[in-house]
Amino acid sequence: MNRLHQLVRSHLSESGRSSSFQPTTTPPLDLPFPIRVFIPERYEASYAYPLVIWLHSQDSSEYELDGLMPHLSLRNYLAVAIRGSNPSRVGPRRFSWSCNPNATALVEEAIDEVIAATSQQLNANPSHVFLAGFGIGGTLAQWIGLR
Repeated sequence: MNRLHQLVRSHLSESGRSSSFQPTTTPPLDLPFPIRVFIPERYEASYAYPLVIWLHSQDSSEYELDGLMPHLSLRNYLAVAIRGSNPSRVGPRRFSWSCNPNATALVEEAIDEVIAATSQQLNANPSHVFLAGFGIGGTLAQWIGLR
């Protein structure tokens, strides 16, 4: 758990610095809310990839995915990070999550839409979906997963 905490904090402190790793984000998914898409190296359209859906930590953004995927795998997963619903007071391009029942229901709907879109447009396997997050995003992922 501490390793993940250090990874997320490291990524947040290094945001804005250039990196040799550049996530592949095309073709984009056609969704009505902000997301970040990770397509594995040597993507094979005929293979149904497992899908990781990432919910970022408090006062962060969907760009956390860029720091996470090189540590998870560059070849074996499709991944999509959903942006939090509220602008953060910490700074620009940072977002937070609302944890009231209505906001949680909206995140659940967004997750369903991500699964459907990636299954159709990028060949994600809808029976191999991993919902994950960090901090409040991890708590939200657990609540949704338990429902």
